[in-house]
Amino acid sequence: MKQYIILVALLFELIPCNAQVKLSQLNGTKWKFETQPNSAKEKTWEFSQNQIIEKRNYTTENKYYEFKNYYYLSDARPTPFYSNNVELANFDKSKVGNNKEGNYLIIYVDTWERIDWYTITSFDLQSGDMYLLREAVEDECPSQDVTLHLKLISAPASNSTTNRGNSLSNTRGQRNSAGIIGNSSQQNNSTTTDGSRGRR
Repeated sequence: MKQYIILVALLFELIPCNAQVKLSQLNGTKWKFETQPNSAKEKTWEFSQNQIIEKRNYTTENKYYEFKNYYYLSDARPTPFYSNNVELANFDKSKVGNNKEGNYLIIYVDTWERIDWYTITSFDLQSGDMYLLREAVEDECPSQDVTLHLKLISAPASNSTTNRGNSLSNTRGQRNSAGIIGNSSQQNNSTTTDGSRGRR
């Protein structure tokens, strides 16, 4: 019986769980990517209540490109459905700024008119570390699972002393396509796109 209890306890330790993050913890924070997911020399995310301001620098000239994308937190990935054998997903714009917590980060990327989603596997404001899992999808980029490490650059005083701890997971967190009223800008020039769903 004792061996059985020990075995059950070990199994529970192996069960993955994601980091539950509150919107209030993200709002006003700015993060730098320690792991670069693309060819950008430097990439940062700055969170507001309903948008992520993404800045990328591809050169040594400190020339930044800025993109503004809507996002929300969720306890689940976007629900996929199929149309003409193409997997689609909805971006629920009613959740933008309203969902108060979750362990998935759901982003509408206006520039590419698609949804990206990530599993928040670890989040710790005290140490200033956030880890996101982005899993590969067939015929998509990245071609293999990627864990992204973000380092906190700045946070409101109310957030800077908050510590929610770490939790790790191997749960899928990847992108799909969909739509919402979006906003992206490059060198202060912005465009707006409307839509309701898209192709992965």
